[in-house]
Amino acid sequence: MKKGTAVSLVVSKGRRPPKEYTIPDVTGKPYTTAKSLLEDRGFDVTQQTETNDDVPRGQVIRTDPSGGEKRPKGTEVTLYVSRGPSTLKVPNLFNNSKLSACNKLKSMGLKCKVMPGTAPPDKPVSPGQVYDQQPSPDSTVAPGDTVTIFVQQTPQTSPPVSPPVTPPDDGNPFD
Repeated sequence: MKKGTAVSLVVSKGRRPPKEYTIPDVTGKPYTTAKSLLEDRGFDVTQQTETNDDVPRGQVIRTDPSGGEKRPKGTEVTLYVSRGPSTLKVPNLFNNSKLSACNKLKSMGLKCKVMPGTAPPDKPVSPGQVYDQQPSPDSTVAPGDTVTIFVQQTPQTSPPVSPPVTPPDDGNPFD
């Protein structure tokens, strides 16, 4: 360049800050729904679980950072998901089907053990129905505990014994 030539300078204001996106409020949503909503918006998701007496098992208690805050894509968002209450009340499973009783227990975070048996006369139920349980209804247990249900067996029926069949005598001695 020759001396005295005009030079244009452009002064940088620095790197443009990354675009920020609002973290959706996923409190109270099921974990899988919350995770999808966050990942669809470009956030990385991690999960922590904790007991909570007010938020049902499997639902989001809170997030970090909180819903409504703005962060760039790729920010890690931790979902705090409920394991359910620290203690549970055992439901009354009398006269429920085996499948229904076990599903109720599993949805509460309890294990189901099935014991086939015969109901006592004071607890008549149909085959396949619960006639007793341990621990008893309204007992307090911890998540992950096992509840044993006693299920009425289908009565064993023997095939009817039929008398031997003898062919009619046609007078032929060589039959």
